[in-house]
Amino acid sequence: MNNNYSNFFIDIKDKPKFVTYDNLNMVTLMGSRAYKTSTPESDYDYYGFLIPPIEYIFPHTAGVIEGFGKNNYLFNQFQAHHLNNDKEEVDITIYNITSYFKLCMNGNPNMIDSLFTEDSSIMYMDDIGEMVRKNRKLFLSQKCYHTFTGMMFSHLSRLKNRERIGKRAEIINKYGFDTKDASHIIRLLFEIKEILFRGELTLGNFSSLVIDVKNGGWTKEEVVEFAEKEMVRIQDSVNDGKAVVPYSADEKVLKELLIDCLEEKYGSLKNIGFPTNI
Repeated sequence: MNNNYSNFFIDIKDKPKFVTYDNLNMVTLMGSRAYKTSTPESDYDYYGFLIPPIEYIFPHTAGVIEGFGKNNYLFNQFQAHHLNNDKEEVDITIYNITSYFKLCMNGNPNMIDSLFTEDSSIMYMDDIGEMVRKNRKLFLSQKCYHTFTGMMFSHLSRLKNRERIGKRAEIINKYGFDTKDASHIIRLLFEIKEILFRGELTLGNFSSLVIDVKNGGWTKEEVVEFAEKEMVRIQDSVNDGKAVVPYSADEKVLKELLIDCLEEKYGSLKNIGFPTNI
């Protein structure tokens, strides 16, 4: 990450003290700039994760007894919006590594995308971030079919029913429908096909097509027809057993990866009474 961004972690108020630039494990560019579909006016979105102090993962090390008293050591994520850096508008979301693993394991589309951004989109990564990124295919499963298509259908519903109000009114007035929603539909369809039938994800692979849709190159009816037909093909292929990814991610393997990451940060977890061989 450009060192200019490190200043944000100093200046941002109302954040945990440990959320600092030096504590990050990985931060990647996200959104349209990572998908190669951005315009000069596009915001800069960053996602990342870190390992917090040990008491946030294992509260008993701070004397917390589960189910008794108050646990003050809770941290899932931190978000900061509309930050300005050299005239760029920046949004940053930093996750607790355990939250990040869980979201990725459950096929959250944004989290999966953040694992598969291009190397050029990685703003910062340490040894722990590299461990996770190196093993990113372990998070891919057929759960992604449900989560990615769920997001796609959400965009499709808005495409069919969105009124000419709000931030997208200018786009809708220009093209007669929300081409940004339309472009997300096309992008998500190609992403889920690559995940299911190749066991891989290459963001920006179909950027020229997505940009064409975003710029009004397709009609609303063409987008809807393509999406509905493509979903039938994908569903049929899944039913025919053509998916190359497992039904769900291997939780045991991912737990071992998580433990490796935590021990890289904290040292042996056996020292705090955690059985790492289960």
